[in-house]
Amino acid sequence: MQRSGMQFARAVSTVSVVLLCMGAVGCLAFPSKMPMRRYGSSGASLQNTDVDLSFIEVGVTSGEEISKRLGAIAVDSPTRFFWGRWVESSWGVVGGSAPLSLSDTPHHGSVRHWRYRNALVKFNDQGIATEQRRIDNDSVASTRRLHARLAPAPGI
Repeated sequence: MQRSGMQFARAVSTVSVVLLCMGAVGCLAFPSKMPMRRYGSSGASLQNTDVDLSFIEVGVTSGEEISKRLGAIAVDSPTRFFWGRWVESSWGVVGGSAPLSLSDTPHHGSVRHWRYRNALVKFNDQGIATEQRRIDNDSVASTRRLHARLAPAPGI
């Protein structure tokens, strides 16, 4: 009985040492919630209001107002469209050597998980919003193909 207790204690201490060593060299990692970070197309830090599309009313909101309020996420787009793009992160991987490379930007060995977001607003001839939607980054390739097909069309 006493022998099995010593074997158990030895096994626990061996496992503890192995886990400690793995953590010290960066072998242990786990996902963790982190403070929300957002960056616009220019690389500037964004607030929640910089990516809020709720003010856009189809048939009412002008392209000028949209460009003014969402300028922090604007990318070059034709006059009949507004294209906004930003990157955001609210979680990442923590553990081992991760704190050594902890970064608040989506570059240079960041341990954060970054998601690219897109907003597309279409305007009529008078510059009033006729359609607005958020597009997942996975859908961007198909949207770009559509845009390439529409670009040569008259009036765009």
